[in-house]
Amino acid sequence: MKHLNRTYLKIFLYSALAIIIIGFGANIYAENYLRKYLVQHVLTNDSIPYHIETGKLSVNILTGSICAKTVSVQSRDTSQSGSNNQVNLQVAEVRISGVSYTKLLFKKSLHISKLNLEKPVLHITNFDTLTSKKDSSALVNLYTLIQGNLKSMQLNSFQIVNGSITVTSRDTADLLVSLSAFNLELTDISADSTLNTSGRRFEMGEMEGNIKSITGHFLKGLYAFNVSSLDISGEDGMLSIDSVSLGPAVEKEKFATKLGYQTDCIQLKLADFKVYSNSFPEILEIGSLILEKIEINEMVLTDYRDKNLPNAQGVKSLPREMLYSFPVKLSIDQILLKKATITYIELANGKSESGSISFSNVKGEITNISNMHPDDTMKINGTGYLMNQAAVSSQLAFPLNGNTFTASVNMGAFDMPILNPMVRNLAPIEIVDGKANSMQMWCAADENAGSGQMTFIYSDLQVNAFAKNESKGKTLMTGMKNFVANELILEKNNPKDEVTRVGKVAYTRNPEKNIINYSWNLIFSGFKSSIGLTEEKTR
Repeated sequence: MKHLNRTYLKIFLYSALAIIIIGFGANIYAENYLRKYLVQHVLTNDSIPYHIETGKLSVNILTGSICAKTVSVQSRDTSQSGSNNQVNLQVAEVRISGVSYTKLLFKKSLHISKLNLEKPVLHITNFDTLTSKKDSSALVNLYTLIQGNLKSMQLNSFQIVNGSITVTSRDTADLLVSLSAFNLELTDISADSTLNTSGRRFEMGEMEGNIKSITGHFLKGLYAFNVSSLDISGEDGMLSIDSVSLGPAVEKEKFATKLGYQTDCIQLKLADFKVYSNSFPEILEIGSLILEKIEINEMVLTDYRDKNLPNAQGVKSLPREMLYSFPVKLSIDQILLKKATITYIELANGKSESGSISFSNVKGEITNISNMHPDDTMKINGTGYLMNQAAVSSQLAFPLNGNTFTASVNMGAFDMPILNPMVRNLAPIEIVDGKANSMQMWCAADENAGSGQMTFIYSDLQVNAFAKNESKGKTLMTGMKNFVANELILEKNNPKDEVTRVGKVAYTRNPEKNIINYSWNLIFSGFKSSIGLTEEKTR
């Protein structure tokens, strides 16, 4: 009996040893076959625009796993005159597990349980422009990469662990975007012949990810930005960011001087920023931004402009043109702003002291932001307080089938001298006294000009008048001009003699100025008309 047991034990041990030897030999064969296949079809394939190298390669047939150490991918053309978006990727480890060999051998279908990239470091250099949405249909999908050897592909989970990305232009000082550490998981990735007609790069289920921070600079290094931790959950349909900051890397007074032309110097801070969408995967699948809502709980925006510098040449786009020049398809149902402070500061031509206008406790909503639905109308509704005193509400409508828009603005009561910080840069007067009761304005505009009307109800308006470069001292000439301005030119009251005067809104657009400048000049034209300060009287 003992002898029989020893015989069975020997048979078991020899069988186990044979299996181990066969398995070990099969793994060696599989490794050699895989490396030979990679060398013939990938590593030495000149038709692939990337040079690919891999270090140690191991295969385990029993578990269906493959592991490659120190994988390198680099664009073949690395010259400065080469194509855009040159890529250099270094991956510490690529691990594939759960490969179904039966489906691969008998159905020519690649099924993988997990694909992990450990510590990938991606550098994109020579970055110039994004692929335009007009070219999106020509983008290579995943099936076109495998169709010569496989009928389909299924990947249950694709993970990037502790990755980093750096994007630079030809001149690093001009553009730098850095993602210091990020993790990403995509699930249920598939590719088959249906991709050729679906317009998608691949099909996928959900996406989850987080980024510790995004930092960088652009516009010749004059703007610096920082995005704190970012988390995205496809299952919850939400992307959340703690804070976003954007601001000049130099003093605002030197910003435009460094560029050599007149421009807006923006300082922006956002807090508690959330994006909601049930279509996050489509950002990767078809390159489209389809969002239900963007919610900004707090915003502080300061815009400074020095008008002593020459304008930048070129026509500034209106909102519709901006949307349709966006490099990808875009559709946002709603942007909701819960609380904001907005300040515009301007140094007028020939002035040494800047003027400003501010809005506090601003709440707003923008709907139908899209370059996919030309029959829609983008609408902007907002409320707030001008100079912390006058309640303001506004409504703007931008039809997406043309460069036209309509605007209406309503204001409550305020003391008129609060307008001095902005008026002194726009007219040769200073408001001494006056009480505004209400203001209603409506106008329609296109890319050339706008017109409408304003009803401004006020009383006891009194101003000081002065020439463009004249001090506001008490001289005989100043006193005479003040008398002329208050008694002969300006209207002290509206209504006057129980007749309500309606001001005229009329302004011809300067195409080199942006939509904010255009809107403000439409409003101010109505204000000047309402108080009797016509262009002829100003001269």
